[in-house]
Amino acid sequence: SRRLPSGRVEVNAYGERIVTAARLWHAHKTRVILVTGGISTDDSDAPCVKNAELLAQLGVPRDKIIRLPARNTHEEVQALTTFAQEGVPPNASTTHPPGQVTLGLITNAFHMPRAQRLAREQGLDATPLPAGHYAVVRPWKPSHLIPTAESVMLNSLLLKEALAWTVGR
Repeated sequence: SRRLPSGRVEVNAYGERIVTAARLWHAHKTRVILVTGGISTDDSDAPCVKNAELLAQLGVPRDKIIRLPARNTHEEVQALTTFAQEGVPPNASTTHPPGQVTLGLITNAFHMPRAQRLAREQGLDATPLPAGHYAVVRPWKPSHLIPTAESVMLNSLLLKEALAWTVGR
């Protein structure tokens, strides 16, 4: 997502994750939605803040949106694990009563294998709900080495995932 000069938050290619979460809310498949990303809960450009705004714009009640600030996927999974175990994650913008928690993990399809691995390592049992399949529509091929907007994006995603997987994040 990104913030427009008007202050409104707009969905970009990564926004399908938020749209998927809103759809699940409106289909009565979830009681709360956890949004992650960003360093602090008061930073208006932090992903968790912008994504919470988008969810509210899509009709999800603000008191059903819990922000979990984190700097990377590893920290996000740690925060989700804490929520699943205790119901009240550290630094959350709201709280949720502890108890039996079933989590769905919404992330981009290309990112899901790494997110699931990190979740398993933390002992987090979460149902994978991949979204934003744009980067995995067709397999990588040598012609993607030719610089185009699409190939640069795809190669950047692949490199980031490979590096993060290698360092365990």
